[in-house]
Formats: sequence, structure tokens, C-alpha cells
Amino acid sequence: MNSETVPVNFQQQAELYLATGNFDRAIALCEQVLELQPNSAETCKTLGKALQAQGKLEDARYWYKVAIALQPDFAEAFANLGTLCATLQQWHEAIACYQKAISLQPDFAGFYRNLSRVFTQVGKAEEAADCWYQALMVAPVEIPEEYLDLGNTLLGQNKAELALICYHRTIYLNPSCCEAYYKLADAATQLQQWDEAIANYRKAIKIQPDISEFHYKLGNALQASGLLHESVASYRESIELNPNSFWSYYNLGSVMLKLENWQEAIIAYRTSIEI
Repeated sequence: MNSETVPVNFQQQAELYLATGNFDRAIALCEQVLELQPNSAETCKTLGKALQAQGKLEDARYWYKVAIALQPDFAEAFANLGTLCATLQQWHEAIACYQKAISLQPDFAGFYRNLSRVFTQVGKAEEAADCWYQALMVAPVEIPEEYLDLGNTLLGQNKAELALICYHRTIYLNPSCCEAYYKLADAATQLQQWDEAIANYRKAIKIQPDISEFHYKLGNALQASGLLHESVASYRESIELNPNSFWSYYNLGSVMLKLENWQEAIIAYRTSIEI
């Protein structure tokens, strides 16, 4: 067995020890490898991880930095250093490390997730959502709730186009998710994509026909797209489900004005005032 094969075998064994929690053995093997191959960035990184697992954070930091000095494009070493900095609540350094890791290896979802968590810790909700979105785009998951929750966050941040993508993915994974259709329609409404809004409010209503707000918002979308008679029917359905819906009466009055149905407009407006 030649001198290059020995370090490779030891390195693999050290990784196995690390994965199974045998940190002392992992450290000892890494030290043996480095005696034979002192420029092994991979071994320096593994040694750093073993030391970090033992709580020896400054020693771990040292070896991560050695790994990076030996291999400046070592994305995993930057990410490991970022995790260490996050553990110490050194948020600025953690963010810089994760961003460097992403720039070197943009197709690894875990880097985005970790950066998202750090942004959450420092109160940067928009940056956190953007990173979580990137993670899901790089490595799609089969959990519809992940996309629904992210879509709701993005919609709340007025990022309707990104939210639409999340809601479509939610529906693909769970075609019976009423909230996804409803929220997708809300996002389409923000973008003034009336056909998509109408179609998805109707799908939400098909699943849950007794929600007054669904009919009200469908009425708004129909009115915005010029389908006035259909919007009247939706507002009336909303009112039937919730007789105290001020905005359903008010918007019904507005449509009646457009239709020049003056008497009905007056009745709707008066009723809205009385609520």
C-alpha cells in the first residue's frame, strides 16, 4: 500500500468514525493523515467537524480556516465555518460564510436553508424567505405544506410572482388543498391576472362552497374583468352566507351603478351603511 493510498483509506475511516459519533478516533486518524499528507483540505475539514462535535469550537475554527487556505474554493468548509459562527451567534460572519459557500456551490440546497435560518435569527424575514425559496427550487421536496407556508410568507411580502410558483407546487402535490387555490387566486389578484384569479377562486369554492369571503373575492375579480352580471351573483352568494358583509353590499352597489340599476344600487348602499 503506497503513501497516497494510506491517507485516502484513513480519511474514509475518519469520516465513518465522525458519522458514528466516535470523535476521538476520527481526530486521531485525521492527525495521522495530516502527518502523511499535510495539505489535505478534506482532512482538515473533517478534523474541524470532529472538534466542533466535541465542543472545541476555536480549534474547529482553526482547522476550517486551514482547509479554506489550502483549497479556497472549498464550499463545504465555508459552510461548516458558517455553522460554527452561527452556533456562537456571530451572525455577520455566518452570513458571509454561507454566502461564499453558495457562490461556490449554488446547487446545494442545504446552504440556502442554513442561511435562511441565520437571516431569520437576525430579523431579516425577506432575505430568509428568498433563501428558503431558492432551497426549494434547487431541491424540491414532496411536502405541500412547505410550499404553502412559503407562498403565504412571500405573498405577505408582496412577492406575488414567487408566491404563485409555490402555490402551484402545493396544488401539484395536494390537489385538494383549498387554501392553496384561494391564496393562488389572491396572488393572481395582486398581479391583476384576473382569469387565473377567477379560475382559482372557483376551485376553492368548489371545495368549500360555504365561505362568504371566497364568493366576495370572486365577485371582485369578476367585476375587475368586466363580468358584471356574474359578479352580482357572487356578491349575492357572499351576502347569503354572511348577511353582515359590508363590502359585499358596498361592491354590489358599485356594480349596480355600472349596470345603471339605480334602485338596486341604492338598496345595496343603504344596507351597507346600516351594517
